[in-house]
Formats: sequence, C-alpha cells, structure tokens
Amino acid sequence: MGPRVPAAADAPRQIRQAYISIIRPSNIEQLRRRDLRSLARMREEFPAFFSPATENRMTVRTTLTPSPRRR
Repeated sequence: MGPRVPAAADAPRQIRQAYISIIRPSNIEQLRRRDLRSLARMREEFPAFFSPATENRMTVRTTLTPSPRRR
C-alpha cells in the first residue's frame, strides 16, 4: 500500500464543491423549479452529512461565494 500521500497532517481540512445541472438546450423546458429546489436542497444538506462522515476531521463548502481571507 505505501505511505499516505498527502500525509494526514498535510491533508486538506476543507474542500469545496459546486453543484450543477447539465441539460441539453432542447430540454430546457423540462428543467423545473422542483428540480432546481432539489439540487439546492442537496447542496445545503450535504455539509451536515459530510463532517460526521469524516469523523469531523473535514468540512465541505458548497457555496460559490469566496470565503473571507484569513490573516
């Protein structure tokens, strides 16, 4: 198996994800508000699942707005 790369001490503690819906232009009429709400709900609820799944070692950001810079 070999050494872990990156080592646990150097691994990222926060990841970012974006959620998108890809459809064919001819199917734009099929994209419903319900579908967009479902996608938004997944994006909003995933962080609450992710942290416990990583034993609170990691967090996930699912927004597209940049986080404030740390000083």
